[in-house]
This record gives sequence, structure tokens and C-alpha cells, in this order.
Amino acid sequence: MASTAHPPHTDASPLPPVVACDWLLMDNAGGTPPLRSVVADLSDYLERWPLLAGRHNSLASAAAEAVEEGRQALATLCQADGRRRPQASELVLGTSTTQLMEVLAQALAPTFQAGERIIVSGAEHVANLTPWLRLAQHGVRVETWPLDPATGVPQLDVLAAMLEQPVRLLCITHASNVTGSVLPIADITRLAHAAGALVCVDGVAYAPHAAMAVYDWEVDFYAWSAYKVFGPHCAALYAREGLLAGLPNTSHEFHTQDALPARFEPGGVAGELVHACRSLPAYFRSLGDGCLMDGFKRVVQAERLLTRQLLEGLAHLPGVRILGDRTPGPQRLPIVSFTVEDLPPAEVVAALGHARINIRHGHFYAPRTLVACGVDPQAGALRISLTHRQTAAEVAHLLAVLRDTLTAAR
Repeated sequence: MASTAHPPHTDASPLPPVVACDWLLMDNAGGTPPLRSVVADLSDYLERWPLLAGRHNSLASAAAEAVEEGRQALATLCQADGRRRPQASELVLGTSTTQLMEVLAQALAPTFQAGERIIVSGAEHVANLTPWLRLAQHGVRVETWPLDPATGVPQLDVLAAMLEQPVRLLCITHASNVTGSVLPIADITRLAHAAGALVCVDGVAYAPHAAMAVYDWEVDFYAWSAYKVFGPHCAALYAREGLLAGLPNTSHEFHTQDALPARFEPGGVAGELVHACRSLPAYFRSLGDGCLMDGFKRVVQAERLLTRQLLEGLAHLPGVRILGDRTPGPQRLPIVSFTVEDLPPAEVVAALGHARINIRHGHFYAPRTLVACGVDPQAGALRISLTHRQTAAEVAHLLAVLRDTLTAAR
């Protein structure tokens, strides 16, 4: 692994390994490489328990315990300081945040009346947008909390004005997967709750970069995906205690009212994937000398340095326009989207691919965010998304190759 001056990894203390790849992987907002421990646990589960987990015999019970271990690991990450851990009635698992939001919307749909309002932010990935737009077909009013084009962030005073009229549900992203801007979730939740609205948060873009604290934020629903946090392809949805119990069943008809979370996990979970999440808390603890919160603090520290390096480097490249906030700081994650004047994004991605650097172009499943930033979503933008595992040397190499690419095209 390449060396870096940034914590949490040094030449003397390399990070626990992920799946090896000889490319620079800089589209981590689309998915992170899994830890080697995740791959080992996934394979081990399939080898040891080639049956449906359950309680009907000792082998099936062992498989069920292995799945529960992974479920508890995901619960641990939802409130990283350990103050509380979501119980079975508060945590639903699925294949992706997109799938979990669809299940949640299906469950909530019968509780809405025609004319009731849902507010969605203009920064949403379609996972936290499309399910709610479908409710408009039944008379529910879905309104957009617009972005400020200059910052790529929706403004709290605008939301406060929108909340002056009754609202049932506010759907917001914790951090934009396009601009990297972090929203003040606790402040937003307080505003929404004061107006009588529930709050549903898409935490996918945030979860790899800082400690989650669903109880501190007092959110009602919070979803995130393990495969964006060095895990396997599964996801978790936290629901505030008591909320799921009052919602209609979305799974098999025989599930009783107290069958939680099974009533919201249609078909059950993929045991091998859930079990393979068990090492995720241990990974982040290893970055903090055994303390989960210290591990995330070091992640934040490292990524702020990388974000500054990337933003400052892009600002000096010819024709580059960064979308959203161009200032590094706590309000900004290392997710940076940009356009290049008179150069199609696909050509830039292809050129970097020749240098074995993986970045991405498109609308990143958030076309409305691009429109708000003045970009045609059909043309798309470019996105570089880093994690603490990248190094200063790797970012410097990316910027050098990008500079050569832009210079050659002019």
C-alpha cells in the first residue's frame, strides 16, 4: 500500500487490507473496495452454513447466530459512541438503501391522506426521491426544498418558511453525493419536529466519512449502505423506536404485528452478506487504537487534508468548474464533482482510465442536483470521491494526470 503523511495510516502502521486492485479507485461514492476480512467472512459463511438460517436445529441456529453478529455490527455503527444500539424493532436490513426506501415508502403510503405534504431536498439521490414522488399519484403533495446554486446546499430559512404549513414528512440527504456538502441534520430535524413532521435521512454519502449518531440527531429514519463503507452489498435502515410497529406489513401475510424487523424485510436477508459486516466496527476501531470514535476522528482528520489538496489542485486546472462549495472544511466531504469547459466528461474519464485511474461521469443518480448547479444531467459532470484510504501521493498523481489530459485536449 502506498505511504501517506496523513493519519490514520503511516508507513509504520499500514491499514487493514481491502481487496487488491492495481488501479487507483477514486469513485468511492459509488462503492468502496471490501475489506479482506469481509470477503473471508462471506466465503466462510457459505462454506460453513449452506442452509437457511433458523432455529430448527443446531446447524441452522449457528447460521442464525452468525447473521445476528453481522446485524449487531451494523447496529453498532448507527450510534458509534456506544451510548445506545438499535434493537430489532429499530433496524431493518436490505440489499441497498434504494430498496429500503422503497419498502419504507410502501409501508408509509397507506398512512397518507390526499393533500398532505412531503418535502424533499433538491440534493437528493433518487433513492430518497422516487419512492415519495410515486405517492403524488395518490394525491400527496411532494414539494422541493431548493438548493442555493452558489453553495449546492438548501438554506434553513427557506425550509422554515416551507414548514409554516403542515408537513407529514421531510426527506433529506445527510451529505450530497454530488457536491459533498454536509447538511446540519440535527438542526434540520429540530425544525421539522417542531412543525410536526417526520424526518427521513439518506446517510449513504455520509456514512464512510464520519461517525453516525442517529439518537443524537433524533432522526426518525436513517438509511446507509455497507458497500460504501468497505463492506458487502447490503444496507441498514434505522427507524425510531415505535415507528415500525405502527406501520402496515410489507412482507409475507403470516407475519404478526410484533414480527420485527421481519415485516419489513421481504424474503428475509442474505445471511452471508449480513454476517460479512461483522468486522466493520473492528476495522474503524483499529484506526483509533481500539476506540471506534477515535477511529472516525482520524478518518475525518485525514480526509480534510485530502479534500483541501483535491479542491486546491482542481482550482488551478484550466477550464475546471467545481460544483457547490469550493471551500474545504467540516461542511465538505471528499466528494468533488466538476465540469471542464468544452470537454465532454466521458473523454476525461476514458483518458484517466488509460492511466488506470477510476473516476466517474454522469448525473450520479441525482439529476436534480446537477440542474440546480447549472449542469445538464444528460451531459453530466465528473466526480472524484476519496476516502481516508487514499494518500496525498495518489491525489497528486491524479491531479497530474488530469492536468496532462486537459492540456492535451486544448
